[in-house]
Amino acid sequence: MASAVWLGILLILIFSVGLGWLPPSGFVSLAENPVRSVLLMLMPALALGIRLAAELTRMLRSSLLEVLQSDYIRTGYAKGLMERAVVFKHALRNSLIPVITISGLQFATLIGGVVIIETIFSIPGIGQLVYSAILARDFPVVQGAVMMMAFSVVIINFMVDITYSILDPRIKVGGER
Repeated sequence: MASAVWLGILLILIFSVGLGWLPPSGFVSLAENPVRSVLLMLMPALALGIRLAAELTRMLRSSLLEVLQSDYIRTGYAKGLMERAVVFKHALRNSLIPVITISGLQFATLIGGVVIIETIFSIPGIGQLVYSAILARDFPVVQGAVMMMAFSVVIINFMVDITYSILDPRIKVGGER
C-alpha cells in the first residue's frame, strides 16, 4: 500500500494544491451535498483503487486470451456464432474465475489501505478509528476493528466461493460426497 500513500499525496499536490480543482481532504455526507461528497471521494478512490484495477484488467486480459485459444471457442466460431456471442457467453464466463479470485484477495488489500487513505484524506471511518486508537493505545478498539475487518474478509472469500459455483456449475460449494 506504499503506492497508495505516494499516489494519494501526489494527487493532493497536483489536483488540490497545484490546479485547485478538487478539495484536498474532508468528508461530506452524500445526502447533505452529493456533488461535494463525490468531489471529496474522487482522489481517495483513485489512490486506493488504481493499482488494483490495473491488476484486475491485466488478469482479465491474460485469462481471456488463454480461454480464446480453447477448442470450444473455435467450435463456436465454426458453428457460425457471432464473435460477440462467443466472447461474452462462452469465453468471458470461463475467464472470470481467476479474476474473481484476485478480486477477493484484493479486498483484504483494500481494507488495509483504508487505514492509510482515511488518515491522509481526513475521512472519518473505520480506518481513522483504528489509526486514532493506535495512537491512543486503545487496544480493545484496535482488536475489535481488526476482528471486524477480518470477518469481512472471510465473508468476501465465502462470496467468492459461491460465485465460483455460479460461473462454473462443475464447481460445487460444500464438497458433496
